[in-house]
Amino acid sequence: MTYKPRPHDLTDRAYLGKRTDRDLYNVISRGGGAVERSLTMPGWGGVLSPQEIWDLVAYVRQFSKQP
Repeated sequence: MTYKPRPHDLTDRAYLGKRTDRDLYNVISRGGGAVERSLTMPGWGGVLSPQEIWDLVAYVRQFSKQP
């Protein structure tokens, strides 16, 4: 499947470094369209608890750390 726009590379430290944890929380919780990003990204706030979303933010942050 091809996504348009193409999702960002979450291992890219420069890109992820420009995003706050709150930015990541909002896009996961509310979806891309709610934060002026891709409409392809659904919101997960109705499925995941706030703590699960914060845990996911921490997990995503791990992708961009140096080995």
